[in-house]
Amino acid sequence: MSIIEFKNVSKHFGALKVLDEVDLTIDQGEVVVLIGPSGSGKSTLLRCINGLEMITGGDLLVDDISVLAGYAKLREIRQEAGMVFQQFNLFPQLTALDNVAFGPKHVRGQSTQAARTQALALLDKVGLKDRADHFPNELSGGQQQRVVEGGRRHDQQRQEQVGEEDHHVEAQAEGHQSLRTHLAMSPKPTLKIFITSDMKPMHSTSSRKA
Repeated sequence: MSIIEFKNVSKHFGALKVLDEVDLTIDQGEVVVLIGPSGSGKSTLLRCINGLEMITGGDLLVDDISVLAGYAKLREIRQEAGMVFQQFNLFPQLTALDNVAFGPKHVRGQSTQAARTQALALLDKVGLKDRADHFPNELSGGQQQRVVEGGRRHDQQRQEQVGEEDHHVEAQAEGHQSLRTHLAMSPKPTLKIFITSDMKPMHSTSSRKA
């Protein structure tokens, strides 16, 4: 079943054409890797899926909802499509536990107790239960990445898009562990899109490369 469908999608920034009539269909459960040099439009393509950038031509469907259908529909898309960027973008004033619980509490309306209980279980799953009360500046880069992973899984999203070279955290060894965490914590039906200019760690994890 197709979850994401690009139909002749273009994206311009003034005179600069970043996406040029892209046609791409991504099915449920696929792990797709978009490969290309810096500046080739990979991140822009991901941002269009969540409506963080609006397309300037064609149409883009996520779960049969057009990104052009208005704010209410775009909000539905964003609830199901999570993004993990190169920057961790954790709330610096919140603990690891509260960062993971933030989305379900404020976006999905879970009670504070329910959100925090599930968040603690997810931190335990990524090996950070003992860091639950630590703030981001008290965590290493790799630990911050795992907090992001916990938050993403807490949202129970059906699609996830992972920013360029996101798997290179602190050192290459920990980066590859972060990539394994992405895959291990994702339920099998989850659609995953990675973008990278480094193909090496992705050979055995992707079902399709574009």
